[in-house]
Amino acid sequence: MKKYFFVIIIAIVTFYSCKNKNNANFEISGFNPIINYQTEKDSLKTIELDYTDAIDSGFIIPTVRQVSEGCFKFEFSIKNNSKEPQIYYYKIYYQNETYKFSEQNCGDEKQLMSENFYGSWENTEIGFLKTELIPNDNEFHKISGEYRIVGNPRNEEIYFGDNYRFKGSLKPSDEGIKRKIKDISNNPEWYKSVVEKSKENKVTIERQLEMDAIYILESEPQTDKKFNNRWKRNPRVGLYSMLLAVTTTENIKNNIIPNYIQNINLKNNNLFVNPYISLKNLAESQANVVISEKPSVIKLVAHPDLGKGIYVNTNSFKDKNFDTTFFNSNCNLNYRMYKNAAFAQYVHSLKEDVLLNNLPVTTDIFSEKYSIKDYSDSVKMYYNKRVTTPVSITKCPCETVNSDSISHAITIKNPASKPGEYKKESVGVITRHGFTYGKYRAKVKLTRLLNEKYVWNGITDAIWLIYESNEEWNQRRICAGEGFQPTYYSGKKDKRVPAISYSEIDFEILKASHRWPATSYNNVNDRPKDDPTMKDKIMVTCTNWDMACWEPKNFGVGVNSIDYENQTFYLHRWDHWYNAVTLKNPQPEADLFNSDFYYFEIDWLPTEIIWKIGPSKDKMRVVGYMNNTVTSIPNNQMLMIFTQEFHITKWWPEAPFAQDNIPFPAKDYVGHIYDLEIF
Repeated sequence: MKKYFFVIIIAIVTFYSCKNKNNANFEISGFNPIINYQTEKDSLKTIELDYTDAIDSGFIIPTVRQVSEGCFKFEFSIKNNSKEPQIYYYKIYYQNETYKFSEQNCGDEKQLMSENFYGSWENTEIGFLKTELIPNDNEFHKISGEYRIVGNPRNEEIYFGDNYRFKGSLKPSDEGIKRKIKDISNNPEWYKSVVEKSKENKVTIERQLEMDAIYILESEPQTDKKFNNRWKRNPRVGLYSMLLAVTTTENIKNNIIPNYIQNINLKNNNLFVNPYISLKNLAESQANVVISEKPSVIKLVAHPDLGKGIYVNTNSFKDKNFDTTFFNSNCNLNYRMYKNAAFAQYVHSLKEDVLLNNLPVTTDIFSEKYSIKDYSDSVKMYYNKRVTTPVSITKCPCETVNSDSISHAITIKNPASKPGEYKKESVGVITRHGFTYGKYRAKVKLTRLLNEKYVWNGITDAIWLIYESNEEWNQRRICAGEGFQPTYYSGKKDKRVPAISYSEIDFEILKASHRWPATSYNNVNDRPKDDPTMKDKIMVTCTNWDMACWEPKNFGVGVNSIDYENQTFYLHRWDHWYNAVTLKNPQPEADLFNSDFYYFEIDWLPTEIIWKIGPSKDKMRVVGYMNNTVTSIPNNQMLMIFTQEFHITKWWPEAPFAQDNIPFPAKDYVGHIYDLEIF
């Protein structure tokens, strides 16, 4: 009996040694992290990110359009229980709770937790602020302050650099051009040279003045290597907690709270340290360190306005002399569109050797009720008569994409192949503001894929995430061991690298086989049977491009299974050097594309990815799942893309239709994007 009593005593002592060693000579109460932003449900404040100016500044929470002060006000009260008046020190921290690596044990500081999105004062060199002299009068005294949530909250140098975000792609503002033209015109010798140049180039003097002004403005130095590009590490969406830490003058002098917690820009042993973990440990183990944490204070939601226009980024085009005929007030490359548009036209990057050897046939397979027999007959008829052409991309920006400022929707279209012009042109749009993690829910009506005879039109409808930049600041976490494949097209012979920027998470919806080749199965009996009832089904495929990082403990080749919420999903990878893992989920084509709209959702978390689809927000169902035991989950900043593409079907073995045998479209294939929420 004594033995068990001793064990209980030890357990109690151990518990309190971790949880409560604090004998503070003061008390804090009434911590309210936001007193100047009110909502109907005041316990949790939902705030939509303000996209105004965010393309340059990154997202700021709140902005002056959301709170007149342009910052959150907070307050708390402190009571001095000591024997004499005291000055105390305090600091407020925030942390994203939805997309974080969680604290596992008391005192446990893991490397992954340093990746969490947390911050405090924007000037990280400002540590704990001191209060006024607090009398020992047995009364609570109110303290107040302010803060904002901003990108790059640790002020990490890797995110500093040029302050000209899209150098070479942004046309100078109209006002800037006019000022420069005036400068040229007021300089007689300069103006004379422009007149001579206009004669040589056979353009008007006015046009030559404009061309020279633009050239000069684009050539002028626009860089500041010390500029803090906060957009390179934007705030994460989701729930945020707030933590208040208060301590004494003595503790500050004695560095009881380490410098790397007072200044989150500093590292300890070459690693950023999550202040939440350290401060909780200090509050449990050190006298006069008191914290107050509010776990769910605000919820950030990104809701880009699809009606704000489509920006044309010249860096997307190999040929800079593209046709601007279709530019309009809501799709162009001017300064207003650069600042306001949440989307840009996406220009596919395809290898030049990816060619179609297509039937010389142009047909509207929908209105002409093109049948399986028509498909087979055409293959026979034109067996030796083929048209060799690449999958096209637009040469006329804004011709195939449109942003409607009234309906706040975006339309994309694969243009019809005109008489005498055999063309299959892919189309898409891409967001312009990157995030790390998030639940991306899109409301769309993309183009139909099967006609009433169940013939495929050759289109792959895709909703996908792609890395924002291939620069060092956007590299993924190091892959332990052998590293990543170095590029998208890398193979077995390529030397691996420890870090890489490439990341991609896909929905691709197309007509493909519901099974993989027999060689991909460990047991050929596990391979699904050929199923004729699949004729009305399309494949909703879910892919994570992990660049063949071998670090996950269950990294697999061929077909392997993973369970989630009473479902089994079958993942496929071609070999140990293949850069992606994919699963296929058959769905009735009519369900997804016959209705007025459908929802597609990618829930990208630090340790897992969940794909969902559904006819409404409250009827979403899981169609794909992966976690970090089977694939490397990206942790860099990504953008979302909506495309309608003509895929090469050799990428999908055993597909019932070959892209080369599908007619060129006689009518446009039109898709609509109605809404995008990231939360």
